Amino acid sequence: MKTISTTILALLFSAMLLTAQEKPSQESGA
Repeated sequence: MKTISTTILALLFSAMLLTAQEKPSQESGA
C-alpha cells in the first residue's frame, strides 16, 4: 500500500500550487 507516499505527493503538490498562487510570476498555467 502506497497510501503514505501518495498523501505526501499530494501535500507537496498542493503546497507548490498554493505558493504559485500566492506569488504569481508566470500566468501561463491556467
